[in-house]
Amino acid sequence: ENIPQSSVTICAIMSMCKETNDWQQALQLLEGLKSDTDADSSIEVPYLLAMTACARARAKDKVNELFQEGKRNANFRVKCSHYNTLIVACGTDAAAAREVFDQMKAEGFEPSGSDWRALLSSHREDLQGQRGVYNEMREVSPSEALEEAWAILLRSAIQEDNSEAVNWAVEEMSRNGCSLDSEHAARVPSLRRAVAQLSEWQQLRPQESAESQAAPAEAALPDGWQSTLDPSSGQRYYWHVGDPAGTTTWERPS
Repeated sequence: ENIPQSSVTICAIMSMCKETNDWQQALQLLEGLKSDTDADSSIEVPYLLAMTACARARAKDKVNELFQEGKRNANFRVKCSHYNTLIVACGTDAAAAREVFDQMKAEGFEPSGSDWRALLSSHREDLQGQRGVYNEMREVSPSEALEEAWAILLRSAIQEDNSEAVNWAVEEMSRNGCSLDSEHAARVPSLRRAVAQLSEWQQLRPQESAESQAAPAEAALPDGWQSTLDPSSGQRYYWHVGDPAGTTTWERPS
């Protein structure tokens, strides 16, 4: 009660609403801030916090409503983070998430790692589509850190109880120099949790786990080369990230 009310203190409370999924309270605070003529002129952060609270509650229509309302405010500057929140709000509606992602790029925003991960997460019930997004990210943003993307791939495969997808994710980590028991995997909290979840999942499938561990790991590819399985034939094909269209081949590069 003794703390002066300002946009800073209101945003701090809205951040707590975001963490507790209290999106209705976040909206009430935003309304109060909009009606406060003494509040700071910058309004995009309060809108972002309210949008994020609604996105976590999967209130997609409300998120889009806030975004459109904010754009009509002279003090609102659209940022990549607003589009990221719109993608998150799509949940598992991968088509809607892709539409927002493409709109963001059309508006001139370069997708960040968090944007790619949000798009990956929207495909968590479509593992083949998710793999396509991952390969697209590798091609378009070859310098992007992969650890959190691997965590999403692992969690999605486990959630769908898909052994082939789990093995593909583990192989992809190995091809990029990250084994499940390495310090590399343990450094990133989300990947560390996904590996722990994988261990629990494997304990329920001792036979499959043993067969997977007995299979020899594929040797690392030369620098710049990637591979994946062709869904129609089940065969692995390869491409170089510098020229995917001109280097795609069934032959493993040496």
